[in-house]
Amino acid sequence: MAEKKVIGIDEVGTGAWAGPFFVCAVTVDSSWLISGLRDSKELDKTKIEQMHDLLTADPRVKWHISTRSPAEIDELHLGKALSQAWVEAGRKAMLQAPNARVFLDGGRRPPDPCAADWIVMPNADAHVPCVMAAAIIAKHLRDSWMKEQAVLYPAYGFESNVGYGTEQHLEALNAHGVCPIHRKSFKPVKRVLERGLIPPEDAGVHEVTSELYSSWKKRSA
Repeated sequence: MAEKKVIGIDEVGTGAWAGPFFVCAVTVDSSWLISGLRDSKELDKTKIEQMHDLLTADPRVKWHISTRSPAEIDELHLGKALSQAWVEAGRKAMLQAPNARVFLDGGRRPPDPCAADWIVMPNADAHVPCVMAAAIIAKHLRDSWMKEQAVLYPAYGFESNVGYGTEQHLEALNAHGVCPIHRKSFKPVKRVLERGLIPPEDAGVHEVTSELYSSWKKRSA
């Protein structure tokens, strides 16, 4: 008899001022474990990259990514965009493992019938191996995407802050205005927009679409 499957879902980038968020759903056997796996917040960037490479090379690990672009976050608002992405990633994983037990990191259940039996657990990314794996994969992929944006938009320090609200990021916003991958509905960005600041000509031009992850993945292959 085949071993029961489990699915872990976690997201990275919800609180950032710029860039998309990434949701990852990981499917493994319920007894699966890999050496060195832990809460992604306890790992430095080098270890995150190493663990990502181990996880994605492990044939026992199946994973799916769902993203929402800054424009979609602005249009839908963060809560609805996140719920949609959770369900999208979860459905993809459940198609491959329809009888799996699903663990979602956090304290809110998405309002979709497919999530009715999900186990919604605060701090699951520190306790449930499949969720730990999802967090690590999502973090590495999102950080990598944001580092690419740092080349297009060098003024904002995306290579280090990966879109989050650091003091340096705020200084750059105030000095250079808003670039195309900023989330215009987020208060610090909105305040800059209200002042009428626009990015300098050399800040770069890049169209961000709802398919941003799939197009990035093809370019990176």
